[in-house]
Amino acid sequence: MCRRYNTETTLPKKFSAENNMDPGEIPHELKVERCENEVMDTVDYLTLNENQKKIFKQIEQHYKKKQNRTKRNQFSEAMFILPKGSDIDAINIDKLGSLNYPIAKILAVHTGDQEAKKADSDVAKGLESQLLLAKGAQVMLTVNL
Repeated sequence: MCRRYNTETTLPKKFSAENNMDPGEIPHELKVERCENEVMDTVDYLTLNENQKKIFKQIEQHYKKKQNRTKRNQFSEAMFILPKGSDIDAINIDKLGSLNYPIAKILAVHTGDQEAKKADSDVAKGLESQLLLAKGAQVMLTVNL
């Protein structure tokens, strides 16, 4: 939140009392600059702080205590939007493990030449060469087959 300057604020010399300027009449540009600095400080804190994960864990624990089980379960089927494939794989494996059923590893059937078997998922538009499934697993196709 941007704060308005008050009389205790240290001002640059050109805005000081010597120029007969009331601190409440500080030019808009200076106020905007201060607001931008506060926003950037907040962004720096959130992105550069080593304790970020600890803070999020504390927030998570706080909300777990405040919400009843029914409300928390509403989010158990929520879709995750993640930036990296490795994060997605970790979530998927964790969710499969939480089903408490055996996990089947199903290999893709390649109808093309040997190059098809060697191709990575980027070439196959996101389709993997193996699929991990368990009873009760939710599956979402990201491309039309």
